[in-house]
Amino acid sequence: MKWIEIICLAKSRKMQGYCIAGKRVQSNIWIRPISPRETEEISEIECRLNTGKEIEILDIVKVPLTKHKPNKFQTENYLIDNVYNWQYIGKFNYENLEKICDFPENLWLIDDCLDCSSSYGINDRIPENIVDSFDKSLYLITPDCLKIFIKTEYDKKRLRAAFCYNGTNYILSITDVFLEQYLLNRDESIYEIKKPKN
Repeated sequence: MKWIEIICLAKSRKMQGYCIAGKRVQSNIWIRPISPRETEEISEIECRLNTGKEIEILDIVKVPLTKHKPNKFQTENYLIDNVYNWQYIGKFNYENLEKICDFPENLWLIDDCLDCSSSYGINDRIPENIVDSFDKSLYLITPDCLKIFIKTEYDKKRLRAAFCYNGTNYILSITDVFLEQYLLNRDESIYEIKKPKN
């Protein structure tokens, strides 16, 4: 077992728990802690910090990891030792986020893909027969023209992010815990997120 220090950059809803991911402080490499359960989600207890609080976005924490356990293109997966509480180190300064951004050519996009969009999304799917050709599932990017949609899909209110990246349009589902708590109780609407001025 090793204690790995990461900056938490994602905390989204998954099954009865969370999908949590972040970047190693020392190497800028993505880490997704996973549980021993078949569905691999992290429970509320498993991500409770030694301070008694749950992990939050931009927390810098030490996570006890036992081994690398990739799952197809989710090469970032590492199995946790769920005996120990995660250790809180401090808070990452959001003004430094640009320094740890990724710059992929595209987000898992396949040229001339006929089955890469869902009913409500755009370029939000990867066909199963080509999933093994990818070696990453996580990116931290600075998109263009970001908008957040609150809308009803199949009789349930959901959030989606619409943005452009390197000339390609995307509409992806949002399962971020904080944004869901903050926005899902509001009326259907569209929020434009503007880049802060330097």
